[in-house]
Amino acid sequence: MKRISIYLLLLIGLTFSCTGNREEQSGLLWKIISKEGKVGYIFGTIHLYPKDRLKISKEVFSKLKQCKTLALERNIKDSIDQKLFTESLKRAQKFLRTYQVISDQYGADLKSMEAELIAFADSYDIKLTGLETSTELLCLMDKAPNIAKDETDEYILEDYEKSINLYKDERIDHFANAILNKELGLETRKLLVDQRNKNWIDNIERLINQDNVFIAVGMGHLGGEEGLLNLLKEKGFQLERIKI
Repeated sequence: MKRISIYLLLLIGLTFSCTGNREEQSGLLWKIISKEGKVGYIFGTIHLYPKDRLKISKEVFSKLKQCKTLALERNIKDSIDQKLFTESLKRAQKFLRTYQVISDQYGADLKSMEAELIAFADSYDIKLTGLETSTELLCLMDKAPNIAKDETDEYILEDYEKSINLYKDERIDHFANAILNKELGLETRKLLVDQRNKNWIDNIERLINQDNVFIAVGMGHLGGEEGLLNLLKEKGFQLERIKI
């Protein structure tokens, strides 16, 4: 398994997880409207976060309550699929070390945003689905270039703090472009962010057109030229930012 940085932790999670002249885009919660008038929502998450630093907006829960389906990156309630994912990641010491450093720092204050969304969805009998399987994700991870480097605990925590601040400011374009390109490298970013977005988009389009769906994916998947928001626009969907 290749190098897994803090930014991949925020993209894929351990959850039981150049713009040119284009104006930088911000916003974590968006309303999606199809040509036929079907409505869905897309929300950028930070998979693991300290509960005293962030919280999920009431507006997010309000929009989720209006939907029939919650779509995450993977269906983490699928026990067989989740077991495959966690067993495979046991070989990824870099990933586990990053997770351990963050856990040691924040302890019981560390929460899973996906787990909160699932608990809320369960309380309203909202269906859960995934945009990809663990097999599909792991296949792409295995293809990612090896750009391994040693990182101190301090470096990992500094990166994590930077991500929290960008999340609070809802700077999805800056995170997707400047941060991911720098930390992952262009080829890894293309595989684990851009390619996954392209793999998901048809499934997202189907979910929006067939049902009221609330899509929740890591914030790094929203912004940028190859981000989900831009791909949805190219598909003819109208997007409206919702303040949270």
